[in-house]
Amino acid sequence: NIILALTIMILIREDWLPMITYEPFFNTLKRKEISTYRLINNYGFSKGTLDSLKQNKNITMETLNYICNLLECEISDVIRYTKD
Repeated sequence: NIILALTIMILIREDWLPMITYEPFFNTLKRKEISTYRLINNYGFSKGTLDSLKQNKNITMETLNYICNLLECEISDVIRYTKD
């Protein structure tokens, strides 16, 4: 179970956080009342990019720029860096 594994990791190393997270992106979508369904079907957003964001995988600067333009937001509304 992935939730159990993550919980154990947090208990073992309390300071563990991903260096880069796209959590602000999903908060921005919520704030702007844009569902992921709408993002894909109305805005033509790539399912692959959305999957990368959900898994905190790398995206290009071009993609980051596209997201900021699409959502009319700042980089900090899409990505958060945490010093490790």
